[in-house]
Order: sequence, then C-alpha cells, then structure tokens
Amino acid sequence: MSWRDLLQPASFRGVAFKFESSDASGGRRAQTHEYPMRDTPWTEDLGRKARTVSLNAYVLGADYMAARDALIAALDAAGAGTLVHRYWGELQVVVIDYRVSESSGEGGIARFSISFAEAGSQTFPAARIDTAEALAVQVEKTRAAAQKTYADMHQVAGLPGWVSAAAVADFSGALDAIDNLTAQLTPDLTLLAEIQLAAGRVAGMLGDLIRVPVSAAAAVDARIRALAQVPSSPRDAFTALTALFGRDAAPAAPATTPSNQQAAINRGATAALVRQLAVTEAAGLLQSTDFDSAIAAAEARDTVLDALDSEAAATPDDALFRALSSLAAAVTRAVAARSDSLARIGTVRFSATLPALVVAHRVYGDATRADEIVSRNRVRHPGFVPGGVALEVAT
Repeated sequence: MSWRDLLQPASFRGVAFKFESSDASGGRRAQTHEYPMRDTPWTEDLGRKARTVSLNAYVLGADYMAARDALIAALDAAGAGTLVHRYWGELQVVVIDYRVSESSGEGGIARFSISFAEAGSQTFPAARIDTAEALAVQVEKTRAAAQKTYADMHQVAGLPGWVSAAAVADFSGALDAIDNLTAQLTPDLTLLAEIQLAAGRVAGMLGDLIRVPVSAAAAVDARIRALAQVPSSPRDAFTALTALFGRDAAPAAPATTPSNQQAAINRGATAALVRQLAVTEAAGLLQSTDFDSAIAAAEARDTVLDALDSEAAATPDDALFRALSSLAAAVTRAVAARSDSLARIGTVRFSATLPALVVAHRVYGDATRADEIVSRNRVRHPGFVPGGVALEVAT
C-alpha cells in the first residue's frame, strides 16, 4: 500500500473541499531562567504547545458559490469541529481565522487560507477545600467566642463577698475535674508533679483571677489544652475530653435577689465554658485521631456534633451560636474527607474456634494482622477466636 492509498477526502464539519497544501506547527512551551553571577541557565518545560494547522484549500465548479458559502458557514460556526485532514485523518480543531480569494481571471473557483488550532479538552483546576485547615481555623474562632461569652456573662465586682466565694468554689471544682482527668492519663510522674505544681499556683490566685473573667477563661482553656496533649494517643485525649461534655452546674440557691441571680449565671457560665472548650478541643482532635475504620470516625463525629448542637441550643450569645454551628459544619466536612481513606467494616463467621493468626491469614492473607482481629473484636485470648459468631473485619 502506497502513501497515496492512505489519503482521505478533506472536509470540515462535513463540508468537502479540495486540498492543496498544509503547514503545521507545534513544540514545547518553555521559560528560560537566567541567574545573576551564574553562567548556566535553566530552561523550565511548561508543557506542550497547542498544535496549529494551516490549510490552503479551494472549491470549484459551475456551482462553486454554493460550496463556498457552505464552507464559510462551517468555518463561522461556534465551537470545535471535526477536520478531516487529507494526510492526518480526523482532528478536533477550532478555527482561528480564514481568508477567501476569488478573481475574474480564475472564474469558478474560490481559494481558502484557513488556520486551525487543536481543540483539546475543557479542563479546569479542581478546587479542593483544605478541610483540616478549615477545621483548625474554626476551632480557634470557637475557642475565642466561648471565652468572650464567659467574660461577658460572669460578674463578681460590686456584689456581696459570698458571690465571689461561690464563684471561686465553682471555678475550683471545674479545674479539679480537668486536673483529675489529666492525672489519670499522665504516666510520667515528673510531668504529673509539674502539672500539679502549676495547678497549685493557679489555685492560690483564684480569688484574684475570678475578678478578671477574661483571664479566668484563658486559664480554663490552657488547662483543657494541656489535658489534650498529655495522652500519647489523640484517641485517649478525645475520650478524656468527652467526660467533660456533660458537666452541669451545681444547684443554685433560689434566684430571689439580684445577687442570687448573678451567682446562678456565674455558676452556669463556668460549667458551660468547660463543656464548650472541651468539645471544641475534641473537634480539633478529629483530624489527628487515627481511626481504624470509617464507622469509628463517624461515631466520634456524631459524639462531637451532638455536644455542639446542645451547646448551640443553650447559649444566649448569638456570636457563640454562630461559631458553634460553623464548627459543626467544619467537623462534618473534615470527617467526610478523611472517611474516603478509612477502612469499611464487614463481618465474617467461622464455624470453628481458631487462632487469631489463622483468622487473619484467611481474612486478609496476612497473619501479621492478628492483633487487629483481637483488638477489634475484644477477643480474650489470641489463640481462641470464637467460632459461630460474627467477627468485625476491615474491608
């Protein structure tokens, strides 16, 4: 088969024309960087250039004007079209420009000079939200809003001494609750002693600290952050923080006087501050916690969302309500983004009791995952994984 046998009848958008000659251009897009005091430049390759094709074509015959008009209409049409190139076959192109020439000396013929460029595909950068960063930013905003709300609500100045004493007792109880959790999670006795020493210094200043609500709120925030950083595992920190989600204010005396009313407000504000800062800190840990499955991540997410909803419904402050609601949305997006890479959970059932090594090999083809089988299903002894019961496995 010769090259002439491979030639194709030329057309554009189905309109035929006579092919005379063709030129094409291409290459690479490059940027040459030349540096001061350096003889060697660096040319950066920025990708392939768009290919262009230039054609010289014509239509002729007794009815050439109809053929000319049909080709002009095809060239003027919007968007990409199919060019059947005589040598290269079908190309998807767009028209850059064209010229039509006619003369009395050459009657019955219209000559075209046409420039095409490859159409390519219409692709755009895929915008993705950095859900981890968005969550971290919203955690900071919510933390600040919770502290401001507390500072706006809590008041002891100008009130009887018993109101200040009650506020100190409430505040001390809140810090003790946080410190007890911290002590349970601190394996390093030296570190525990340092934490207790710092707590003792704060305790000696509570009488003065409670008169500056902004500083008091910051002290609670610092203590909760310390609690979150003590455990070696973010999951342990998350579990500890959830113990503070349900902290309620102690019963208050009947609010029959302005002093009693403010004391009740102070007590509620202190309890709410602990809950709000705890759930805010826990929300931030959702990004760093190493969940073993999408189900575990969803359960932790729901725990946080329930607490955020409760706090949003209870707060009288509009700014804090908006911050808590925005944090809930950020939590939902962050966990959804992580869930794509987490394992899904299925179940398997074996008729006989087997060692965990055998179960792991049969399920995963990898006996080294025996510990995963044991921990996920709370098996008492790795040598005896019970038969006849459904076992959770990562799919």
